[in-house]
Amino acid sequence: MKIGIIYLTTEAYNKFWKDFYCICEQYFCVDAEKEYKLFTDSPESIGCASSANVYVRQIEDLGWIVNTSYKSEYICSIHEELGKYDYVFYINRNFQFTAPIYAEEVLPDASNGYLTALSFDHYLQVDIRNIPTTASPIV
Repeated sequence: MKIGIIYLTTEAYNKFWKDFYCICEQYFCVDAEKEYKLFTDSPESIGCASSANVYVRQIEDLGWIVNTSYKSEYICSIHEELGKYDYVFYINRNFQFTAPIYAEEVLPDASNGYLTALSFDHYLQVDIRNIPTTASPIV
């Protein structure tokens, strides 16, 4: 099984890529082959980007709100490439894996109507100042 992971990062957030990549490799769909489609404004500043399963697309940093608004456009720009994956996930840079997740736990099948949705309600109990990508100021 092959899983595509889409990740968008620009400017000060680029520093979170390396940890995300390493932890995602360790914990997410540990029983599946993963490849990453990384959209960034600074390919040279991304650690682990030279890994064989990471494909970098350079984008222009147009500011937070525009970058976020263009997310769908970026994804659609590689729609043909995404066809080679059995499943594709867009994972936001502030998502933190803390334990192994096996493919059967999150992938859709007939028992769930072929639909997967993730809930982040545990964040309701977290002080946002303790989440690295929402801490202010970002430097």
